[in-house]
Amino acid sequence: MDVPRRAAALGLGLGLALAAALAWAALALRPEPSGDVAFFEPSVEEARRLTDPSVRDARPPDGAAGSGLVRWTVPAEAAARLFPLDGLGQVYDPWTTFRYPANLHERRWWPTGVGNWYVITNDEGLREDEDLRREGVDLRILVTGDSHTDGVCRNYQSFPNRLEQLLAEQRPGRTVDCLNAGKGGYSFYEYLGVLEKYADLRPDAFVVATYGGNDLYEVLTLRRYFQGEMPPRLGAEEYLDRLEAVKALDRDALAQGLLMVKYFQLLPGEAERALETAGQLLEAMRDRCAAQGTAFLLVYLPPWFDAQRERYPAPWDELFAALAIDEEDLALVDALGDRLLALAAGLGIETLDLRPTLREAEPDAYWADEWHLHPKGHVQVGRALAAWAAERLPVDG
Repeated sequence: MDVPRRAAALGLGLGLALAAALAWAALALRPEPSGDVAFFEPSVEEARRLTDPSVRDARPPDGAAGSGLVRWTVPAEAAARLFPLDGLGQVYDPWTTFRYPANLHERRWWPTGVGNWYVITNDEGLREDEDLRREGVDLRILVTGDSHTDGVCRNYQSFPNRLEQLLAEQRPGRTVDCLNAGKGGYSFYEYLGVLEKYADLRPDAFVVATYGGNDLYEVLTLRRYFQGEMPPRLGAEEYLDRLEAVKALDRDALAQGLLMVKYFQLLPGEAERALETAGQLLEAMRDRCAAQGTAFLLVYLPPWFDAQRERYPAPWDELFAALAIDEEDLALVDALGDRLLALAAGLGIETLDLRPTLREAEPDAYWADEWHLHPKGHVQVGRALAAWAAERLPVDG
């Protein structure tokens, strides 16, 4: 991978080394468990950074423990060890644990390695060119998600902003604001934090775009932190050595889905815990939206290998062999998507499954060799959301 490509990948994702160590970070920030529990030390540089003894005595506040959803504000010191907070591209936030800095103007290279673009944020650290408008808005939709919502694209090309453009055309004379509160590395805990942070805006709709390639894997980081759970034991030969081999072939494919495939292949019980936690957080979002009169929509964004893999030339056989996965393992992601959507529907949450839309999208909807939504894919998602909004949020409603 050349330097521009590496910079783009690291800038918009958590990074593979961090992703492999997130579970161990949660362990380092909790009290030592009782009893003898064996686990594999995956680290090298990451272990030294994530096992700082200064945070080993972190304790939940009184009353935080209990059944159901366990959650509180993650202290800044702990957040800095769970997530890469460099103060430049990512900073602490008490609501979402981390976010973009305000008024960021940072150059990134296109995944092709030719030409560049800029990550621009407003006064709230949102991927918007204009500062947050708190008053005088006729229709406001708050959108959050991970790096696919954040966007490997200019601000106006992201699907929240494509949605805003379409809705403004449908509502001449009305002020429409669709806020892009997506951020690379976000999952369900952060999505709830976004809703709480901007509750004072009383948005007409709250849209969560969950990415099927890693959201369920990434929700486990804060679950372990809050629950004080030990990470499962995984050996080098069966897991970490394979990750290193695949990183040499296609680092981005690992980060954008294949890591989760391998992890849940080896530890299917972790997928169950992830679904349970996602359900608890979705229920909390549902209740908050109901209390403030906000429509709530869960959007499912499939990974590229579940939508358009046949369109992209890549050494798939070599990748799958190095990771020791097959088509049956990949199908698990599709099945988890079905279960997540069914779980949400069972909670009375509206859902929008974009697998049919992106499977049929022409031209290709993902960046080849980088695997985030391409600006053309953002157009497709924006149109699908505009169709939902036209029915759910009528102009005269």
